[in-house]
Order: sequence, then structure tokens, then C-alpha cells
Amino acid sequence: RAGGNGTFFIGEAKVVADRWYHMALVRNDSLEIYFVDGQVVDTSMASSGGSIWDRTVLILGATRIPDRFFAGAIDDVRIYEAALTADQVELLYRNSPT
Repeated sequence: RAGGNGTFFIGEAKVVADRWYHMALVRNDSLEIYFVDGQVVDTSMASSGGSIWDRTVLILGATRIPDRFFAGAIDDVRIYEAALTADQVELLYRNSPT
């Protein structure tokens, strides 16, 4: 959700432009858990329909709406075979370059 003046919110986490963030999404059978800098900032019910592998398209940095793209850099994208724990996500954040 947009906040104005180059700020955005993911859950309750304020994300501002021109700053590096570690972001993670963990999806299990029932929940999607959103992390910013190693901390849980939001959760939502996972959509039905199985894993992302059941879909034909996975979009990162954009939406299906034309001209809606992430304005920044995305690097070090990782996809794991199993849902990570909150401790594992925090460890990834702590060991990430800034």
C-alpha cells in the first residue's frame, strides 16, 4: 500500500525509497508470511490451488497490470523446496550483504 512521498507499507512495515531491504515471502499450506529485514510484518491466508509450481507463471517485480513495475533493483532471488521458519529467514537477513 502506498503512503506518499516515496514511502510504501508492507503490512505495518514502512518501506522508503533509496534504501536496501531484505524481503522474504514464506508460503505454506495455509499462510503467506511476509518479512522485512528478518521480521514478520504481515500474514494472510494462502490462496487455494496448491503450490506456486501448479501455476504456469511466476512474476517478480511486476503485476499483470500493464505499466506496474517495481522501480528499483532486485537481486539474490531464492526459491526453496520447503517453507522456511522465521528463525531461518532472520538468519538469512543477518547474513545478507547491505
